Amino acid sequence: MDDTLPIIQELQSRSKRRRDKAFKRIYNEHLRDLVTIAHGLLNDLHLAEDAVEDVFARIYKSPDKYKVKRNLRGYLAVCVVRRCRVVVRTRQPQSISVCEASSKCSNAKGPGAEAIISEESQMVSPALGQLPYEERAVIMLRVWTGMSYKDIADALGIKIGTARSRYSRGLQSLLLILSPKINW
Repeated sequence: MDDTLPIIQELQSRSKRRRDKAFKRIYNEHLRDLVTIAHGLLNDLHLAEDAVEDVFARIYKSPDKYKVKRNLRGYLAVCVVRRCRVVVRTRQPQSISVCEASSKCSNAKGPGAEAIISEESQMVSPALGQLPYEERAVIMLRVWTGMSYKDIADALGIKIGTARSRYSRGLQSLLLILSPKINW
């Protein structure tokens, strides 16, 4: 069930109460995934949180500027990727694992929540940080949001073939980086 359109209409409502309620719902539903994506691109949890908060602040201040056509989750992810590109150009990232970002932003509580983060995903995080930004962006959009190559290409302003090749090259590079660490 895609309820993107009603949520966007509420976000763009003249009623502050409806607008705030819609914004809170969008924020709560998408925060964790967006911080995880940003962290995968920036390798710095604090910068990732700042980038996502900046995207949400801009949307809250001017909801009419944002035109979501299909998938709200994908649209927000693209906004975060674009914001991260600006951050990458202006700051030097530090390394913290994607798994740490995911667990710190988790709304889940209790001992079972920490068990979700596996040893394998902890190995992937530093490897992702070694990839070029362009490959990381395509991988994060494809894996974390499930966006199609066409949507990724449109969002990043590249050709579909370029999106596919960046994804493929990125996965090959990850395999090369992780091969020595994996017991086949």
